[in-house]
Amino acid sequence: MLRLFRSSVFSALATLSLLATASQQLPAQDNILIFGNSILFGPTAGYLTDLVTQTGAPTPNVVPALYANGTTTNYVNNQGLIGSSLPAGQSWDAMIVQGGTLETTDFMGQPAAFQTNMLTLANTYFAHSPQGLFVGHETGADHPNSSRYPSWFDDAAEWLSFPQAAYAEAAAAIDEAHPGAPDVRIAKQGTCWANTIGYGFLFYESDLHHLSTRGKVLVACLYYIAIYGGRIEDIPIDFASSTPLVTRLLADGIDETQWDRIVGYADRSQPRDSRPFPGSDSDFQMRVGINANVTNLTSTKTATAGDTVNIRLISPLDANESAPAGVFYQWLPTGALPNAGSIPGLQLDRSLMVSWFSVPDLTGGVVTQTIPNGMAGMSLWIQATSRGPVGSTQFPLALSDAQVIEIQ
Repeated sequence: MLRLFRSSVFSALATLSLLATASQQLPAQDNILIFGNSILFGPTAGYLTDLVTQTGAPTPNVVPALYANGTTTNYVNNQGLIGSSLPAGQSWDAMIVQGGTLETTDFMGQPAAFQTNMLTLANTYFAHSPQGLFVGHETGADHPNSSRYPSWFDDAAEWLSFPQAAYAEAAAAIDEAHPGAPDVRIAKQGTCWANTIGYGFLFYESDLHHLSTRGKVLVACLYYIAIYGGRIEDIPIDFASSTPLVTRLLADGIDETQWDRIVGYADRSQPRDSRPFPGSDSDFQMRVGINANVTNLTSTKTATAGDTVNIRLISPLDANESAPAGVFYQWLPTGALPNAGSIPGLQLDRSLMVSWFSVPDLTGGVVTQTIPNGMAGMSLWIQATSRGPVGSTQFPLALSDAQVIEIQ
């Protein structure tokens, strides 16, 4: 089933075939194996299961193989689980491998052993499931205030540079060794923590090393993106319903506003070419909601005349929170695209976009605007600008991802 679902849309031929053959079985559940350590103890696997189920797909079989202080050496020693954890004849659709947080670093880690172990695990995995996905879980650094912080790292960025390079190197080696298998994917926890969270306290336990429940929810979102692609915000969710995902979130004290923020971190951390209308990779986001103060990053929304558009501009890392910002708009017939490209990251036509409103800084609340009459069949393109990263030549401005509101 995963091989169909990866594209986010089943082919029309497959759909017609299912409808025409009443006796045909429903798509099989996905089988997903997770090798990890205590960073993932608790609800991580459950949230990944619930995310898949929330899309309407069959509930996946997620098998966590987690070890206290686990490293890839532990996983190699237990790689027999790859062949023994499924009924005969079944294969894995994905396997996630999370090394230790210091395993890939110099001094405390074993970076050479990590590379050998990752290839060994891949060899065993592809021998069992030749067309399964191999997913590396790029680890992050501890919070900079952690007492466990190695003294030889100047900052979290230096720590993060080791897993970033190591997982990329492992992916390249595995792809070279297994050219007939799908390309290795990486769930970039470390990059997400640094770029869109700034190592926020709420995503750690009190030891500033293990992840809090919110942190584990975010990791589950990154797993979903790595395996299935797409954006978490495009998964329909109604907090008034009682789906397994909503029930688990509310039981863990995560309401709709907190969920939207977590999801925003996951979606915004994706590479530019995976985002529909990317701005600059800056500490700057524009969140939009229709007739609700709960705003998110979904790239395309619908509205009608008289609806309210609620926009909030934020700096997730708080690095740019004192910067002024403005929102620009452009009207186009629905389906048409702006003539963009004059400035890197600017999705609107510079000569036609109009200033909508401005804010003195990024610490305020929601700004509300109203959809005017007579605009049915048109789309409102909006994008926000703020101060650019200091010294940036490619992106002299901070640009949010653009969003589109289709007027019905």
